[in-house]
Parts: sequence; structure tokens; C-alpha cells
Amino acid sequence: MARMFTKIGKVSTLALIAGLVPAGFAARAETTSTLGWSLGRFGTPGLIDMPTAEAMQDGEIATSVGKAAGALRGNFAFQITPRVTGTLRFTHQDGLGAGGDTLKEKTLDLHWQVLDEQGWRPAVAVGLRDMFGTGVNAAEYVVATKTLTPQLRATAGIGWGRLGTEGSFGGGTRPAADPVGGLNADTWFRGPAAAFAGVAWQANDKLVLKAEVSSDDYAAEVAANDFDRKTSVNFGADYKINNMASVSAYYLAGSEVGFQFNIVLDPHQPPAPSGLEKAPLPVRPRPAPSADPDGWSGAWTADPTAAPAIQKAVADSLKKDGQILDSMQLSATSAEVRLRNETYNSTPQALGHTARILTRALPPSVETIVITPVVNGLPTASVSFKRSDLERLENTQSGEILARTVIGEAALDGAFTATPGIYPRYRFGLSPYVEFSSFDPGQDLHADMGIALNGSLDLAPGLILSGTLRQKVFGNLDDQTRVSTSPVQHVRSDVAEYQKNSDLTLERLTLAWYGRPAEAIYSRVTVGYLERMYGGVSGEVLWKPVDSRLALGAELDYVKQRAFDDAFDFQDYDTLGGHLSAYYDFGPGVTGQLDVGRYLAEDWGATISVDRQLANGWSVGAFATLTDMSSSDFGPGSFDKGVRLTIPLSWALGKPTLATFHPTIRPYTGDGGARVDVDGRLYETVRGNHMGAIYEDWGRFWR
Repeated sequence: MARMFTKIGKVSTLALIAGLVPAGFAARAETTSTLGWSLGRFGTPGLIDMPTAEAMQDGEIATSVGKAAGALRGNFAFQITPRVTGTLRFTHQDGLGAGGDTLKEKTLDLHWQVLDEQGWRPAVAVGLRDMFGTGVNAAEYVVATKTLTPQLRATAGIGWGRLGTEGSFGGGTRPAADPVGGLNADTWFRGPAAAFAGVAWQANDKLVLKAEVSSDDYAAEVAANDFDRKTSVNFGADYKINNMASVSAYYLAGSEVGFQFNIVLDPHQPPAPSGLEKAPLPVRPRPAPSADPDGWSGAWTADPTAAPAIQKAVADSLKKDGQILDSMQLSATSAEVRLRNETYNSTPQALGHTARILTRALPPSVETIVITPVVNGLPTASVSFKRSDLERLENTQSGEILARTVIGEAALDGAFTATPGIYPRYRFGLSPYVEFSSFDPGQDLHADMGIALNGSLDLAPGLILSGTLRQKVFGNLDDQTRVSTSPVQHVRSDVAEYQKNSDLTLERLTLAWYGRPAEAIYSRVTVGYLERMYGGVSGEVLWKPVDSRLALGAELDYVKQRAFDDAFDFQDYDTLGGHLSAYYDFGPGVTGQLDVGRYLAEDWGATISVDRQLANGWSVGAFATLTDMSSSDFGPGSFDKGVRLTIPLSWALGKPTLATFHPTIRPYTGDGGARVDVDGRLYETVRGNHMGAIYEDWGRFWR
């Protein structure tokens, strides 16, 4: 039987799947499946080694660690859009490296679900494995998946590369991959192809059983690891521990046993219960005119003590709510408050709380309410309400009040009265951090985890002294043996020297001044220890109208490289760099950015990045930089690229906080395309309070 399966080709593979279709299926037009997607050994929706055409839920994150057939894999997958899945993978595979050494590789996959399953139509997906790898595990595929019964799902597809080696058909030779791990576009969908197929069956609400006929002949493993390949059939089982965790077991090629541990996080379903934040005060309807004639007539404005008393009442209520009243402008018919939100990671939620507080503190004659969020001293947008609308629509859908809300540019001037005692103001907070090694080929994965103490002192509006201290709790970054051999100035490739020198690190200590010189124009000047590796001065200007998807910016930096082991000393290298930047909000939650200019190693080029942000604050982004530095000078990987993630701690804690956890992962840290990492850049500072972001998260206004 085992030998028979080794000869299964395209026709017999599909025939096997056809034989698994239950009797009477031809009469079915559509089924409702209770079988969810599951992870394969490559960390994305799949069977065992073969992919499926399934997709995770939008925004889901899946991490997995497993070992089988001499390969240890760590996978990180994110559902970037409802149809696109991205996966970062670290592979430690015995005998598959150069000269028979251990392969230590960091790679990226993309999986695109072209069609979802509807009626008779199966789901169809196209994918790329190891897009930037050395080619050892590289593969491409086109795959279809169809639900046969609520508990049974079948998959069939065609693969190239590793997935085109068993029972292959077609001609041609597959080009060799880039030996230093560059983009392997010349190899995609080239060379021999082969068919694969498989099924997944849900035995009960905890257990899923899977089987597949693999189109991978495992030739490299057979040659390197005494891998005894007896059959093309692989078997697997997934056991669900709870809504987040599962374990998988595999039996590969009739001889190898493997295991995998999986964690799936759904940003829409936080682990902590929601609603732990304080409930907002209800809207207070105004009394009848006969009950408060002076309040309705505006006669209260003649009392010089009235406005200060009202401002104090508003400031006190906002402080209890976790917000700061920066300043206020009050007349008989209107009130504008400038608000510093220090609690809610949702601007509409902060606006909703503030609006309800104002209905309880303002005299009845005030009909127009304007709330202007302020970030780093910058008034970012003005959100205007009619008080009568707030009173009438409090218990309706949030879209009802949005339809009657006006969002516009914040005023540049006005008779604003600053709230006494808010300057200087000190803030601090603790947050976790994770820092990874530079992922050099041939080096093991190293990482540290610890606690970051972030503090800031607001000296005056827009003038902020801030810093970050990191304390390592555990990790092995100090075990790195890497020594940079880069032929160009070591602007980033010496990062290991910084990572292994101290458990307590002064990451940043800066003085920043933010301004708004004209409507839709913002400015920033930052001086000090800008980041772990550089200090100096950074200046920036941004054009970003409140209602515009497009923003344009320019930045100029003069920096000097910091010493490896002295928090306050510098090395000899200094440079002048800068960029022109364009930002575009594609909506919903998708932002693109293009930066063109001069980088730290004095190379010229451009960076393109795309970020996806969910309404609850989760975001994931990918970036790539190409400059006039040659791929040989850059080193393994040919050019700078990586993935960045932001996880709001409010998601895990179940209560509002602005703290976030934001690791960045690069396959390799080279000297090309390196840019100084300045905290508080203008686009990130103002975007969340502009029209597009406010609209996207407006559903939390009444929360």
C-alpha cells in the first residue's frame, strides 16, 4: 500500500478525493460547515504540509511552534485583509544548509484567497512560500477547497517548487534561488508542477483529523537526515484546548512523527472581559425655560465667576474620566473644549464621554458644543455637535449622531482660557517589550523580553521632555556572537553590540517642540538621544487637512552614532539625512506610505510601507526599502524589509489604556536603507484624530 501511494499522480490524486465525496452529495447545492480552518506545519491555514484555500478571520493572528522531520519551525501569521494572509517563519532544519550544516532561515509567505466558497463554487487561493528565502523550502501553489458535509472538507491543488517534486508534470527548469535570500520572483510558478489533495474531518468539537497526498518528495530531507520516505500520504490531528490554544500531531511519509503548538488571537475577542472601563455619565436633558430663565437667556454670562466655575466643573469631571481639559472657550450659545485624552485608545469614545459631561455642566443656553482633541499640544480637529441632537439621540445607533456631526479644522486662534495647574504635567507608564536579534543567516534566533518605563514632562503646550528606560527581564541577546563584516559604514549592522552590553538601557531622552504654524500644517523639532543608536536633532513639517486622505511631509535629521556601552557618550560617525514623504489613507484602516531620501549610511532610495489598523487598535504593517547600495554591500536579504505589529494593552486588560506593545521583526539588519527611529513623528501623532480614523471607530461613541 505504501509503495502504491508513492506513485499517485495528478489523476489518481483527484480520483482519491472524488471517492471521499459522500453519496448524495450531487444533490447538495450548499452546505453549512461547522469545521473551522486549521493550521498546517507552515503556520498558515492548511492540512499538514499542503495548503488549503481557507483564510483566517479578518485580523486574526496565529503563532505556532513545531518540530518534525528534522525541522524546527516558528511561525507568525496575520490575516492582513479578509483575503490576504502573511506569514513570517523562522526555520532551524538539520542538514539542509550549505555544506550539510543546519539551515537557519527567516522567510515570508503570502496567501491570497481569490474566491471564497459559495454554493457549488469552492474557495480558491494562490500562494507563495519563502518569497525571500534561499529556495530550500520555496514553493508556489494554486489550490481549491470545498465543504462536502458540515464536518468534511476536501482540498486539491497544483504546486511548484517543493510542491512540484512528487508526481511532477510539465517541462522546463526552475531557476536557482538567490543564494543570499533576496526576492525570488524569477522562480515563481516556474519548472515542474505536481498535484496534491487532502481532506479534513471534524470528529467532534475538539478534534479534527486530516489526511493529504503530498506533492513534496522530501528529497532534501531524505539526503540529509536519514528521512525514510515510504509514502506520499501524511496524516494529522488537531486538538483544541480552548478558544486560543491547540496542539497538532503529524505522521509524515509513513515514518516521521511531529508535533506543533498553536495560539490563535482574535483581536475582536479579547481574553479579558470588555466593559471594565467606567461607564459614561448619561446625557442630562436641559430644564424647561420656565425652570431656569437666566440659564436659557444667557444672562449668566454677565457674572464674572460663572465661566471659571463652569470650566472647573468640566475639568474636574474630565479628570475623573481619565482626560484633561487643556483649555476652553465659552459664550452664551457655544462652548469649545480642547481635550487631552490620556485613557481611551478610541478617539470617538473619548469624544462621547466628553460630550455627555458637557451636557451636565453647561448652562441651557449653550446649544453648540465643539470638542477639539489635542495631542502633544497640537489641536488636531474640531468635532461639532448640536446639544439638542445629543439629548435626542443618546439611546439610538451611533450613526444617527454621526450624521449630524461636523468634523473640521481646529481653529488657529480664539479666546481660549487655559485650565489652571495643568503645566508642567508629568506622566509615566510601564509596558512590555520584545526585542529580536538581527536574524543573520547561520545564526540562531535570539530575543529579550522586559519592561519599558516611559515618562514625559509637558513643560508648556507643545513642549515635551520625554524618555524611555528598558529593563531586561529574561532573554539571550547577550549570547550573540555576531560581528559585523559589512564593507560600508556600520550604521545598523552593529546592533548586536548595543543589544548585548547592558540589561538596563536608556533608549531615548528627548526634548520635542510641536507647533501648528498654519491651517493643516504641523511642525516638530526633536533634540536629544533619539533612539538606542543615535542622538542629534530631527525636524519635520507635515501638511494634513482633516478631511484629506492624502498627507505630505518632509523631515531633516542631523545625527551622531551613540556609544555601545555608555548611555551618554558618542562615537565619531555623524551624518545628515532626510526624507520627503507621502501618506495615503486607503480605508478602511489601510494606510500606505512612501518615503524618498537619504538614509543613515548616506545611501539614497525609497521606502514603501503598508499598515492595516483595526478599529480596536490592533495593527500590522510591512515595509521594504530599496536604495543605491548594492545587494552585496547590504548583505543577506539584499535590501531592508520587515513586519511591524501594534497590540493595544487595553485588548488584553479589558480596560482602557493608551499603552501598546509594538515589536518590529526584520529578516536581517543591514546598513542599507536605515533610518533614524524618532518617536512622535507627525503623521502618527495626528492621524488618529482626523476624519478617516474617527469615522472608522465611530461605533464606540456612545460606549
